[in-house]
Amino acid sequence: MISRRHPRHYNQAVKIIEAYDGKTPFPIYLSNIFRQNKNWGSKDRKSYRELCYLILKNFRLFEHSENPIDLLLQLDSDSSDI
Repeated sequence: MISRRHPRHYNQAVKIIEAYDGKTPFPIYLSNIFRQNKNWGSKDRKSYRELCYLILKNFRLFEHSENPIDLLLQLDSDSSDI
């Protein structure tokens, strides 16, 4: 199945997660990221949020992944088939 997301969304979601230090709850951290990047539209923010939570839900897979973008693409295509 072809992904409905722009390729930069996957890269940005991984960057958001990599920059997360765990000092604040993730929803607050994500809101702060969105506040800092006002140029992201509502669809972009929705996509980033969905992908970030997909990463968090499958963190153990990503923890040891050499290529997190490919893994994220695979998980995202699996979840969109439902």
